[in-house]
Amino acid sequence: MCCRIWEHGRIEGSEMKTDVNELIESLTGLLEDDDWNVRRDAVRRLGEIGGERVVEPLIRTLGDIDRNVRQRAVEALARIGEPAIEPLIEALDEKDEGEHTKAVAYVFGRIGGERVIEPLLKVLGDTDWDVQNAAAEAFSGIGGLAVEPLIKALEGGDVYMFQGAAWALELIGDERAVLPLIKALEDDDECVRHSAASALGGNIDERAINPLIKALGDEDEDVRQAAACALGGATEDRVIEPLRKALGDECDAVHWSAACALGWSGDEMVIEHLIQALGVDEGGVCTEAAIILREIFDEPAVEPLIAALKDKNVVVRANAAYMLGELGGARAVEPLTEALKDEDGDVRHAAAQALEGDGGGGALICGNAPFETGDTRVVELLRQLLSDSDETVRDAAAGLLRTLRQRSGE
Repeated sequence: MCCRIWEHGRIEGSEMKTDVNELIESLTGLLEDDDWNVRRDAVRRLGEIGGERVVEPLIRTLGDIDRNVRQRAVEALARIGEPAIEPLIEALDEKDEGEHTKAVAYVFGRIGGERVIEPLLKVLGDTDWDVQNAAAEAFSGIGGLAVEPLIKALEGGDVYMFQGAAWALELIGDERAVLPLIKALEDDDECVRHSAASALGGNIDERAINPLIKALGDEDEDVRQAAACALGGATEDRVIEPLRKALGDECDAVHWSAACALGWSGDEMVIEHLIQALGVDEGGVCTEAAIILREIFDEPAVEPLIAALKDKNVVVRANAAYMLGELGGARAVEPLTEALKDEDGDVRHAAAQALEGDGGGGALICGNAPFETGDTRVVELLRQLLSDSDETVRDAAAGLLRTLRQRSGE
């Protein structure tokens, strides 16, 4: 067997053994080494040797404190495949540790097949969300074979199992799950209703639209919010009015979810709501609102964004400035230049970036609507800012004037 040179020398010594059993024993000992590099390389070599003899030590390594080592163990066991399944099932019964259980779930997902479904269902009902998520992702890799067992799991009466099964069914996206999930929207438990509404939105089916519209009036705000998010994937006109009504919901999360859902539908009346959502730093609302304004509305959003440069919310002003750098073109240059005088440093910084962009690609150089370098109003504003008390403003003004001079050939 060839010798592999390795900086720590410990793997090198193991490779020189000619008896495979001795080599496996030696590599297994290195799985306890303090250096994660040593442990990782030992796992790699055990995976290359393969076979049932290396399964037990590799399974123990699934609980390693280092993510790289755990990942190597998952890959090695997945390559071994079928012979690793029974020992992995036994390991699930013996250990109840989050990282170890997650790793076992990932291995099952990589191996796939009908044999791993039952043990994965045990993991799916775990009260640890990370573990449950790992099992759901594993089921998504198994696909259609798992749909019927997952539907059956929805009806078992365990809330955690329902949550996991609903999430797995959403990831798989099989239409057989639609009717059982719709039925669950009437469940007495609000957690079940919430999970059902969320899952129905993953791959929205025409049959789910009316039940989800009804769920917008649920007594539980989390259910209403999930229903609003789910309807964001619908294109039918019948969702517009119910979502507009949901804009007046007393729960902020429902309001913002309805606004984003309407945004995806292309309803321009929601642009103002989306601009206000640029100031919401929770639940990914700000990011989603920005994506919608950019991808769905673009031109119609420019004037409202310019107006938002005067908003009382400093975060709205700053994010509006950033977006105008992408969408505003020539119309945004003067308002953004004025925004360089904003009382808030973050807004001034955003305006400067929006005007020039990385390498000079912002509103001053917009391919669709180039700024006219002879616009004396903007040039005069920038010159005034050269004597501003704020160094950030002075630097931004100087840089922008240089950009203008370069464009005009001076």
